[in-house]
Amino acid sequence: MNRITSPLVFLFFSLFILACGGKGNDSADVGSEAVSASAKTSQTDGNRLPVVPNELMQRLIDSTDYVDYLFYEMDFSMSMDNKQGIMYSIAKIGEQPAQMNAACKPIGRIFYQIKGRNAAEADLYFSQGCAYLIFMKDNAPIYANSMSEVGKAFLNNQFAAIMKDYQAVE
Repeated sequence: MNRITSPLVFLFFSLFILACGGKGNDSADVGSEAVSASAKTSQTDGNRLPVVPNELMQRLIDSTDYVDYLFYEMDFSMSMDNKQGIMYSIAKIGEQPAQMNAACKPIGRIFYQIKGRNAAEADLYFSQGCAYLIFMKDNAPIYANSMSEVGKAFLNNQFAAIMKDYQAVE
């Protein structure tokens, strides 16, 4: 990691934790959080989903111990089991609702695990004009968040290091 990115991630998480305030229920699963979130947040127009609830975000921050990226059409995958890498992965989840576009296709899926079990999974949309995550439960979309600037920078850096002639996503 470069010297500029680490302080930015620390700042992002500090602000995020302050904004969230409070802890989630560690025994709750994504399904029960989906029900409570849908009770609190009504679905808006047809291609809008609510953002990930604060309780789930806090649970991911507090307890995720492994993150796995499976890319659909790339010859590599990424896994993270150290706290700094996991925090970068969670930092990709922006606070704003995703501006979903039917023309966008997911490039892979991210699995957020706690003690060997999937706590959350999200389709990763990352191409020109498409930078967001759609969280899934039983292969059905339940939440959609934009990708943070920290997340875009992280993925652009990773892909630039691996792929020849990589064009950064903005």
